[in-house]
Amino acid sequence: MLIKIKSKNTGFTLLEVIVAIFILTVGIGGSFSLIQQTISTVSMIQSRLIAAYLGQEGIEIVRNIRDNNWLEQRGSFQNPPLPVWNYGMSGCQGPISCCEGDYKTDMPTPLTSVVGCDFNNLSDLNIDSDGFYSYLPGTPTKFKRKIFIDLIEDNKMKVVVIVQWKEKNKIYEVEVVEHITNWYEEHRQ
Repeated sequence: MLIKIKSKNTGFTLLEVIVAIFILTVGIGGSFSLIQQTISTVSMIQSRLIAAYLGQEGIEIVRNIRDNNWLEQRGSFQNPPLPVWNYGMSGCQGPISCCEGDYKTDMPTPLTSVVGCDFNNLSDLNIDSDGFYSYLPGTPTKFKRKIFIDLIEDNKMKVVVIVQWKEKNKIYEVEVVEHITNWYEEHRQ
């Protein structure tokens, strides 16, 4: 009696192996591309958030100068009078000149006038050992801040703070605008 053995070829053909490898490669490559794009987007969002906070801090610096000017005037009847509410802000009128400033500056006025306010003329903000941004020595960052102040009326100014940074050879910026008034003087009258 003759026994026939039937063999079923259960292995993969070369074509099936090539197609499977192609599908796996495309899937894994797409996943890596998606991960890389997500990391890049997260980095950009983080930079925008930091820039927005630095812009708001620039507004607060100007507000702080105004408030300090008020405190120097309060109750004073000196002749000549003490500084007006917007003292120390005149060098910030754009578009040719702007100001840089932070809370840690050891100068008489916290705003330093800069001529030619393009990206390359501005100073880098640094991070100190406590994690605060300033122009004092520290770890350099990619952020630069410029402040423009325009007197709109006798008791009202427009403050524009632009924070710029370079990422992947492209300059990005966040702009913060605020109208600051001399409400203390208006209230006294």
